[in-house]
Amino acid sequence: MVQIISQRMRYILLLGITVCVIFLSIPSTGRCNDPVTGRYSVSSGTEIVFILTIGSSAPAGLIVEQHLEPGNSITSTSPGARKIDNNGIVKWLFRKTKPGRYTLTTRLAQPLKGKIRTTIRYRTPGSGILTAQTITP
Repeated sequence: MVQIISQRMRYILLLGITVCVIFLSIPSTGRCNDPVTGRYSVSSGTEIVFILTIGSSAPAGLIVEQHLEPGNSITSTSPGARKIDNNGIVKWLFRKTKPGRYTLTTRLAQPLKGKIRTTIRYRTPGSGILTAQTITP
């Protein structure tokens, strides 16, 4: 009886160690490791405020695209957007980025109609892998 319990305990221990080793060997893809993150602080009304945070391993450049549904009239952006098209896409280009928090503001003629999303694209420092994140409120 004692020998059967001992064998089961060894089996459970070995299985647990194996699972831990496999889990720890998988690369992390968590948001906390991303060099760039973003969130909405305001996503309704006539002003949309998006907070962009660039971590210590800042990419050389990045593109931020804010997508509004058609029918929204954009009056201004801060900082000035590189491009605003008639389909409700606002595009900012950032070069020689530095770590810190940046506020992107879009002002509308009337309260926001429909949904909004923002896509951030950049090459991950070190690996050069193209990364794209889409953020919704």
